[in-house]
Amino acid sequence: MRIMKVFLAFILTISAYAELLNTIEMYERTRGRKRLYDKVVKALIEDGYYFAAIPFAKEYIATTRNVKINTEFEKALEDLIGQVGVRQFETLPESILKRSESPVIRYIRAKKFFRRGQYQRALNLVDNVPRKSTIYPFFKMLEASIHSLEGNFDRAIENFNDCEKEARKPYAGISSLRKKQYEVAADYCLIGRARSLYALGKFDQANDVYLDLPKSSFVWPEILFEEAWNSYGQRNFNRSLGKLVTYNAPVFENFFIPEIDVLKALSYLGLCLYGDTRRVVDEFYDKLFEPSNALSRLIKSKGRDFDYYFRVSRARRSKEVSGGQLYNKVLKSIIYEPGFQELNQSLDQGVLEFNRLKKEGPTKIKQLILRGYKDTLILQKRLVGSYVRKQLIIKFALLKKAFTQMSFIKLEVLTKRKTDLYYKNYEVNRERGDIVYLKRSPKQYFWTFNGEFWADELGDYVFALQSECN
Repeated sequence: MRIMKVFLAFILTISAYAELLNTIEMYERTRGRKRLYDKVVKALIEDGYYFAAIPFAKEYIATTRNVKINTEFEKALEDLIGQVGVRQFETLPESILKRSESPVIRYIRAKKFFRRGQYQRALNLVDNVPRKSTIYPFFKMLEASIHSLEGNFDRAIENFNDCEKEARKPYAGISSLRKKQYEVAADYCLIGRARSLYALGKFDQANDVYLDLPKSSFVWPEILFEEAWNSYGQRNFNRSLGKLVTYNAPVFENFFIPEIDVLKALSYLGLCLYGDTRRVVDEFYDKLFEPSNALSRLIKSKGRDFDYYFRVSRARRSKEVSGGQLYNKVLKSIIYEPGFQELNQSLDQGVLEFNRLKKEGPTKIKQLILRGYKDTLILQKRLVGSYVRKQLIIKFALLKKAFTQMSFIKLEVLTKRKTDLYYKNYEVNRERGDIVYLKRSPKQYFWTFNGEFWADELGDYVFALQSECN
C-alpha cells in the first residue's frame, strides 16, 4: 500500500512538472508572438500561478485590437480576476481597455469609473451584459450601488433584487472561492435593498429585510449598526440602544465606528434622558478629542507613502504599532474589512506562488517569469497601502463628522433643559429599566441581560427605559 502511494505521488509530480515545462516552452514561443499570450495565461492559471499570469494577461489586452477577445481568454481572465481581484487591471490605461467589448473588461472599466465617482460612465458599461456571464451578479450590484448613490432608490431596489437572485443561483463547475464571492455579493445586495428602503423612509420594510440576513453571514457584524439606525427611524429608541450595546461584546472589539456614540446620544435624547445624553457626549470628547488631533497629524505627515501604510498594516495584524491607541484601533478595524482582506489574501497567495515557483521551476522559468512576478507583487503591495491610507482618511473624516454632530446634540440638550436639570446625575443601571416599557411581538420573550454576551443573542438586546418626554 505504501509503495502504491509513493508511486502515485511520483506520477502526480511528473505530471505537474510536465505541465510546468509545457508552460515554459509556450513562454519561449510567445516571445515576439503576441497571439500566444492567451495560451500562456491559460496554462499558468491551470498550474495555479495566477500572479505569474497577470503580466501576460495585461500584455494580451494591450496588444489585441479585436472588438471581441478570444473566448478562451475571456474565461481565463474571469478566473484570474476571481483570484487576484480587479484592481491589478484597473491600472491599465482607458485607451487600451476601451478597445474591447468583452464583459469582463467592461467590468474592469466600470469599476475604475465607479471608484473615480464617474457614475454615468460606469452605468454606460453595465447595459446589455449577458445574463449567462459569470460576473453578471457583480454588474448588477455595481449598477444598483450607483442608482442608490444618486438617490434613485426604487431603481436600486430592482437591481439589488436581480443581483441577489442571480448570485444565489446554483452555478456548476465554479471554485469554492467564486462560490464564496457569490454568497457575499448576494448578502450585500440584500443589505442594499434594506438600505434603499431605509432611505425611502420605509423603516418597517427595511427592518424585515435586515432580519433576512443570518448572523452567520460574513457581512452581518458591519450592518448591525445600520439596523440600530433603522430602529431609531422607527422611533424605537430602546431597540436602537439595545443593538448598540452589542458592540460592547468582545467579538466586536475590532470595529471602529465613531457614529455609534452619536446614535447612542441621539437615542437617549429621543427618550428625553438628558443626563445620559450629556454623559455620552462628554465621554466621547474625553476619550477621542486629543487622540483625534494626533491621528490627523500622523496622516498629514505620511502623505502618500503607500509603502509605509503597507508595512504598518502588515505589522498591525500581530502587534501594536507606534502612533497611539486610537491609531491602532482604527488600523485594526481596517485590516478586518473585506476589501483589505481580499487585497491582502491575494498578496499572500502571490508570495506563496512566487516561492513555489522558485523551488519547482528550472533556471529558465526563474529568469523569464519571476521578473514579472516581482513587478506584480510590488504593485499589489502598493494597492494594499493605498487602500489602508484611503480608509484611514475616510474613518478620520467620520470621526470629525461625529464631533460636529456631538456638538449639535450638546446644544440641543441645552435648549431643552435648564442648567440645574442638565447637570442632574443619572446612574445607568438595570434597576432603571422595567419590562413594561418593552415593545415586543408575540414571538419574542423576555430574558434578563446579566452582562454576558451569547452568540445567539447578539443584536437582539433591547433596553427597557421609560421615556421622560412630556
